[in-house]
Amino acid sequence: MARSVDASGLLPFYSDMFYRTMHSTIALGGPNITGGFLQPKFKQRENAFDVVTDLAGAGPSWAANIAEGLFKVVSGDYGNGTADLLRMLPLSNMWFIKGEVSELAQALRG
Repeated sequence: MARSVDASGLLPFYSDMFYRTMHSTIALGGPNITGGFLQPKFKQRENAFDVVTDLAGAGPSWAANIAEGLFKVVSGDYGNGTADLLRMLPLSNMWFIKGEVSELAQALRG
C-alpha cells in the first residue's frame, strides 16, 4: 500500500522522506524502522558513504558507484567490477535492454 501511494504521486514528499530515512538507517547499521512491516525499495548494504551520496543527489551517487566499480576492477575483482560498471552505463535500465544487461552482469559475476 505504501508503494502504491509513493508511485501514484500522492504525498510524494513524505513518502520519499520516509524511504530515504529507512535506507539511511539501514545503511548506518540500524534496523528497519518499520520492524519489517514495510520493505525497503531496494537492497541496502551497510555503508555510511551511501548515506552521504544519497543526500548529495543523483550525480555524486552515480560518480561514487562508478568509482567503486573501477576500484573493484583495479583491485582484481574483474567480474563484479565490470558488472557494476555495466549497470551504471547510460540507458542500461531501459525496458527493452534491461533484461539483457542483467543477464550479462550476472554472467560477469560468475
